[in-house]
Amino acid sequence: MPVYEYVALDTRGKKLKGIIDAGSLTAARQRLRDSSIYPIEVRESSGRKKENVVDDRSVGNILNRVGIQEFSAMTRQLATLLGAGLPLVQSINTMVTQTSNPVLKKTL
Repeated sequence: MPVYEYVALDTRGKKLKGIIDAGSLTAARQRLRDSSIYPIEVRESSGRKKENVVDDRSVGNILNRVGIQEFSAMTRQLATLLGAGLPLVQSINTMVTQTSNPVLKKTL
């Protein structure tokens, strides 16, 4: 059975951290709510300790590698596509096919 790490709030608003085993992510969230613990974040634990892991796809890392002007242009294009009524996934796929920057292709 998978193990999930969670950050949650109790009935008094105190932040709690812990682990729970459940059949699925949904089941883990439901077990926490049934215990009067309200999950903020729940993710599957890999079973090994992670230390100072930085997500390569965070906005800060993207800006450091791509540049603010290109990132700004990309967000404007995404807003235009979404404003035209295209679904998010289709909009992102369209942008991936149009970009020549390998960092953005990998990130998107």
